[in-house]
Amino acid sequence: MSSLPSLSSSLLYHFIRAIFENYGRIYLVKQKYINVSINFNEQFIQELRNYLKQNLNIDTKHYYRYSHTNTVQMMITQSCSSKIFLNWLYFNANYYMARKYHMYDQMIQNGV
Repeated sequence: MSSLPSLSSSLLYHFIRAIFENYGRIYLVKQKYINVSINFNEQFIQELRNYLKQNLNIDTKHYYRYSHTNTVQMMITQSCSSKIFLNWLYFNANYYMARKYHMYDQMIQNGV
């Protein structure tokens, strides 16, 4: 997989959730800010960044993980944008990785 597939919006968020749950991370900064990151190839991350900006109005940052590969880390560093992204991913989700979902759910319940 090197690029974002052409899927309907009703399926795309399921696909992106699967990528996030396998290659992504949720973490707290200073115990009060939610950050999200995904490590994947450069073309996919660039297309995902464009999609998130156009459809969810989420600004992201990206970093090259290693100089000898095309692996890029996309980060959502604004807590409000991270919540928008996670709410979008898990809205009406029947299937998800329990560990990631419970981290997200616990952060939201704790008012982070």
